Amino acid sequence: MMYQDPESGELINLSPYGEWSASPMGLAGRDPIFFSQLQSETNNLPELTTCIENTCFHCHGVLGQDTEGCEDFFAVAPPPQVTFGKPFALDMVTQWPNSGNNEYQKYGALARDGISCTVCHHISDVELGNDATFTGNFVTGPADEVYGPYPNDTIVPKPMENAMGIKPEFRDYFIGGDSFSSDTCGSCHNILLPKVTNEGVIVGASYEQTTHLEWVNSDFAPGGPEFQSCADCHMQTHYKGQDLSFEIANIESNEFAPTTNRLPDEDITLTKRDTYARHALHGLNVFINQMFQQFPVLLGFRQIDYMTGSSVTPQLITGERSMVNMAKNETASINIQDLEITPEGQLYVKLKVINHVGHFLPSGVGFRRVFIEFLVRDVDGNVLWASGRTNELGAILK
Repeated sequence: MMYQDPESGELINLSPYGEWSASPMGLAGRDPIFFSQLQSETNNLPELTTCIENTCFHCHGVLGQDTEGCEDFFAVAPPPQVTFGKPFALDMVTQWPNSGNNEYQKYGALARDGISCTVCHHISDVELGNDATFTGNFVTGPADEVYGPYPNDTIVPKPMENAMGIKPEFRDYFIGGDSFSSDTCGSCHNILLPKVTNEGVIVGASYEQTTHLEWVNSDFAPGGPEFQSCADCHMQTHYKGQDLSFEIANIESNEFAPTTNRLPDEDITLTKRDTYARHALHGLNVFINQMFQQFPVLLGFRQIDYMTGSSVTPQLITGERSMVNMAKNETASINIQDLEITPEGQLYVKLKVINHVGHFLPSGVGFRRVFIEFLVRDVDGNVLWASGRTNELGAILK
């Protein structure tokens, strides 16, 4: 699924795996910013470590947490003795093969894989869009099914059935541009957390993140003047204005050379998708992208995809460029509404910032900030006054 950039001529990997693997969702289980924040919370409230870690891994370690819980669930019978496994904890995520405690190493490996393909494509429509499924509490379908946006009569199921024992099926809530599809995103992009006093006492709950609810109440929501779903912005069907068309799920295809035990052509002749959604799945978090570029070995990220080789632009680079393009061209605009110089030589400027996204700007965790860099220059371009500049470390100066 290579695409040649129309401007640079570079080969770009736009496959679902290629773009997802470099997205914040693909990096969620190894995200050093997340783990730093998690450590900060448990340092402040050590007596609530179990609650905090288990809650946060509902999304960031969902593969490991759900698998560990389900396996314990089916191993214990009959009710009412059935339990959903141990609370998922940080020391499970850091378990490695032959590390001395192998009981949880497979769950740790799954958790480090982040918010993977089968996390989203396994979500059922039970209570979807309601607060019961928020904070990563979505309900999954049967283990041998995955869901997507294409009609069943266009799906070629044999490759997935043979490789993984999983049947792909159509679900209407995965259709891009539909409001229901955004409810799928809301499962992990509405975060309801316990409210805790300085003494460590839980006193109710409040929302920590409300990106999906912000969208529901915006002009971009269904019925609004600028309706767009989450996928319309974060899973675009074009690259630099060029519509995309691919045969996807092409691990087995009638175009491959004949080999032993090959399926008949009719079972592996794929449908070309003229509506193909990129799995870029990012916002503006270039910081995490650059951390993985700088420390790939330490963070466990393969810079060069072994399936494409070094002739293809690394997926982190494609992700960074896509984020920067979104920041520059699709996020906000700023206009000077009024400018006045008083007789005393004082300058007054009125600015208007227009938000072009379907939620708060910024959205998500509360420590994110948007700031304006404003410079006043003389006729020679020398800076007379400045606000909002950053230094080489990214810190905002006066």
